[in-house]
Amino acid sequence: NVYDRLGNRDKALSAYFKYAELCKKSNDLRNLFNAYINIGGMIQMMGDEDLAYKYFQTALQGALVSGFSYETAKAYTLMGSWYVKKKDFVKAKELFFISIEINKENLPDENHLYYLAANYNELGVTFENEQNYSEALKYLNMSLDLFKQIGAQKVIAEVKERINRVFDKHQVSDKF
Repeated sequence: NVYDRLGNRDKALSAYFKYAELCKKSNDLRNLFNAYINIGGMIQMMGDEDLAYKYFQTALQGALVSGFSYETAKAYTLMGSWYVKKKDFVKAKELFFISIEINKENLPDENHLYYLAANYNELGVTFENEQNYSEALKYLNMSLDLFKQIGAQKVIAEVKERINRVFDKHQVSDKF
């Protein structure tokens, strides 16, 4: 994670693979699925969308079978974001709504609360891409409220910026 935050993707990816191997050897499935999620995210940032999806899918399947709700919700979210990039907004929303239900069922757990806020944010982005600005604003504001509750300052600023951008687009679209 430190390599990832420092922007050293090659070292981060290598460390995630080593972590996955250690998790396999110790039969630590929860962290193995988290490693797969991180590997998928890193590979996606490096440009291999299809391979990234395979890691997300593997993490999801394992987390579902094992009953790990947080990892399941996280994998659904990342797969939903993958579909947004592919412009399949229907499938993206379907996966985000599944993740939302899992996260709601597991509140007040802090991890689930964070991913619930992230899901609302991703739905806002998805609706923005569909040019459905009123729905985008609805979900972005829900996201902002939860991120404020958590105190995630960096994300709060990003969501506020997104809300302003979508609001401006909404104002312009109302004129036509």
